[in-house]
Amino acid sequence: MKLLFASLTCLLSFATAQDLSLYDTVAANADLSTLTTAIGLAGLQEYLTTTPDLTLFAPTNAALQLLPAKYLTPGFTPHLVYLLEYHVVSGSVLPTASITNDLVIDMLNGESISASVSDAGVVLSGIAFSDARVVVADQSSTTGILHQVDQFFLPELLTYTLYDLTGQAPGFENVLNLVVQSGFEGELTAENRTVLAPSDIAFAALPPEYVAEVSANAVLRDSILLYHIIIGSYPLEIIVDGMEVMTVSGNPLRLGVSGGGRFAQYSAIGPFNNATFEISNLIAANGVAHTVNAVLEAPPLATVPSGPSPTLPVPTFPTPALPVPTLPTATLPGTIFPTPMILPGSLVPTPVVPIAMPGMPISTPVTLPVTSTVPVPAPASFVTTIPLPTSDTATLVPAQPGELSLYDTIALTADLSTLSMAINAAGLVDFLNSTPDLTAFLPINSAFMRLPPKYLTPGFIPHLKYILEYHFIQGIPLTTASISDGMSLTMLNGESVLAAVNETAVLLNGPAFNDSRIIVADLSRTNNDVLHVVDRFFFPQALTLNLYDLATQSTAFVTFLGLVTQSGLEGEFTVANRTILAPSDAAFVTVPADVVASLSTNAELRDSIVLYHVIFGSYPREILFDGIEVMTALGSPLQFEVMGEGETAQYAVIGFLNNATIDPSTNWIANNGIAYSVDALLEPSLLSDNQTLPPSDIVNGSPDSSITTAPATVPISSPTAPSLPTTEPPIGPPPFADPSASSGAWLVGSSLWRVLVVYSFLC
Repeated sequence: MKLLFASLTCLLSFATAQDLSLYDTVAANADLSTLTTAIGLAGLQEYLTTTPDLTLFAPTNAALQLLPAKYLTPGFTPHLVYLLEYHVVSGSVLPTASITNDLVIDMLNGESISASVSDAGVVLSGIAFSDARVVVADQSSTTGILHQVDQFFLPELLTYTLYDLTGQAPGFENVLNLVVQSGFEGELTAENRTVLAPSDIAFAALPPEYVAEVSANAVLRDSILLYHIIIGSYPLEIIVDGMEVMTVSGNPLRLGVSGGGRFAQYSAIGPFNNATFEISNLIAANGVAHTVNAVLEAPPLATVPSGPSPTLPVPTFPTPALPVPTLPTATLPGTIFPTPMILPGSLVPTPVVPIAMPGMPISTPVTLPVTSTVPVPAPASFVTTIPLPTSDTATLVPAQPGELSLYDTIALTADLSTLSMAINAAGLVDFLNSTPDLTAFLPINSAFMRLPPKYLTPGFIPHLKYILEYHFIQGIPLTTASISDGMSLTMLNGESVLAAVNETAVLLNGPAFNDSRIIVADLSRTNNDVLHVVDRFFFPQALTLNLYDLATQSTAFVTFLGLVTQSGLEGEFTVANRTILAPSDAAFVTVPADVVASLSTNAELRDSIVLYHVIFGSYPREILFDGIEVMTALGSPLQFEVMGEGETAQYAVIGFLNNATIDPSTNWIANNGIAYSVDALLEPSLLSDNQTLPPSDIVNGSPDSSITTAPATVPISSPTAPSLPTTEPPIGPPPFADPSASSGAWLVGSSLWRVLVVYSFLC
């Protein structure tokens, strides 16, 4: 008994005394869960985990309620990085005892804050915020110290618009002249824009007669200017080769990427000439700017701007209750980011270090003529800014002219602005505008408060599309009069909802949701479409499955699942944000029989193979490009090869020792990522290099849902009559877990548990 007590005491002391890094300290604190999410989106986990001598001023969940939601979307990733770095002091551990009155503290992003100290505590202020109070102080970690604060720090740079940035930057006088002559300053202050800014050197390369014509010809001048302004915010992090974007001129533009990593070259490809990016990711409050080395020759305006702008919904974001003063021209730091890092699972190429440029905010934004009667759709290749709703109530959809299409009606309705952005992001605009006889159940803004934020990120584009398709019926325009009690409705994604009709309401129910109420009914549109507005979004049953559930529902991966189960690595298939490369049983036929047999006895070989097929991050085909490098759970990188384009594109995985081709029919979605079937077993080089197998990453992950427990051991044998890969694993009926719920608990792998048990006996 004494030995058992001593062992337990030692084990408990080990667990409680185990020091945590700054990031682990944040992640373990329920009051900092929003900050944990933001750090993950910004890719700063590794920095906060491994960099010594840091001080972190951590905004609480309540403080981050005021953070504009756009900063949690892919188009504003550099902004989020810059904002979070404004909360970190690098190279100095500052306990509150060392913070004195009027102390100026230089932050990681290059801007500074000042401290005031009184009997009431420590208060921190900056130019664009004031009175952020330290509410919990001096939490130690292995990499520094943490103080919780009751406000987030808004950097001065993020009070500038793209117009400020362009107007104050040296070498862009010609661009500014075009803007002023055309009266389009408002396009550089509008929300969610990307500016391709040709330098004065680029203008100098133009023939003098062409420059003179541009100055004299207003239509030509406008077409050139508006062709350099893109609708949507496109930092380097979300640009992939061949991505098509829409300019304010109404004409599309293609973005190109050649090479990879820090050597990647980015360009804008027009119908007449191209321009290469020079300085990239210049951030402003309303988007991002890239300088280019050439003036793009623009096609004529798709629609010549004339008259006042029509009233269109502009996405609104929660505004920090902080003073944002008109700033004097100031000298800002020349470096926005420290040396960028490629983190596990990251698809982010190393950006060119942008230069912060000061400027005066425009006091009266200019109202800008637009080029079409409805918002121009954003490209389907990535997720645009999707605002989170600020209210549970809604003004019902106003009556619209009958000639408006289904999507136009959504886009012109303020209470459906979140849905409009999601439809753009999922690439469903053309489908909704051109497909006749649709029935639509449209969730209002407040309904999207229940949607997990991960579904609004690039790695979950297929998931978002699948969710949205669960809200439409194709080929049958249904009014509420034709919906009867108990009727089963088959939705566009193939799943069903069940109607419940009583004297007061029409309710819709599915396996993973219930009691979604129709609050506005029977709006008819062109194409014979019928619209209904609902107060809850529909969550598909398929997205209640994690990647492990998905694999076990198929009969094509018995051998690979045997490896997973014997290794005890099921948790790697349930942790959030993963891509699984699943070798089919057919793939194992080509593996030598003695190798297959050795997998049952050689645990290190078995574990390394399993972990080499698990990728950090969710990588659907929509965001893959040729040469993209990803990190596996083994700690070794893989590379994707993309051959061809569009529907006929072929995808392969390039490993150290061999390659595998992805089954083109697979892009399987689960609630924690993506799975592909591959035709070969990838061979890791770990054992041949005598490296040490890293601990399973499941100790640092948060599983999306519990897994179905598999047998303790599954015999592994080389199949003689393998099943062919299925086109889609059948969907089982697991219980639904609330999609809005998130778990902060850590799933401890069996390998770590064994280490702890051994440690307890050693004590």
